Amino acid sequence: MMLALLATCTMLQLTAARVLWSQGRDGDMPFAGFLARVSRNRVPFNATVVAFGMTVIFLIAASFSSTALAVLAGLTSLSWALAYGLVVCTGLYGLVTKKLPHRPFNSGRFSVVVFVAAVLWSVVICVVLVWQNPTQVGGGMLGSIVIGAIVYAFIPKSRRGKGAAKTVGARAADLAVLTLEARFPSMAPLGGLFATQRCHRG
Repeated sequence: MMLALLATCTMLQLTAARVLWSQGRDGDMPFAGFLARVSRNRVPFNATVVAFGMTVIFLIAASFSSTALAVLAGLTSLSWALAYGLVVCTGLYGLVTKKLPHRPFNSGRFSVVVFVAAVLWSVVICVVLVWQNPTQVGGGMLGSIVIGAIVYAFIPKSRRGKGAAKTVGARAADLAVLTLEARFPSMAPLGGLFATQRCHRG
């Protein structure tokens, strides 16, 4: 039990540090130069320290609440549900407007039905997750979105989206590692190895 918990915490810490470093590298975060800086051994030290500091702050705040863990779980689930809903809504829009690229695998004439069902299912999931705790889960997610918008506003307009166009392959590699870690938490050390190699190449 403790080993699984330690592996999960390590995976989350490495993921947070890698996300902060990559966003800083691409210029998509305030203080991008500080976050993108690496140590003599090409380790994203600053991003790791910031991720650790955020973890400590959350732990201190959670220690004063008996429902913090349940709220955090609800917010995490809601984040995944919103991301899924955004993807399927975009897919449905692209399908209806005929802007969705053709792929070898598709649902054929049932594609619209599949996408509509996916959109409705994502709405149901989001409603259920918010309904269980509207104030803390719903309000917390709204607050997270507002904070994200504020952070985005502090990014100079000249840098917005510039890094994304240059590092599509790098982001795809990050997404692949994150997916593996989410499905197989025991592979977290392998994800850390990939992160270190990426920093060496970055």
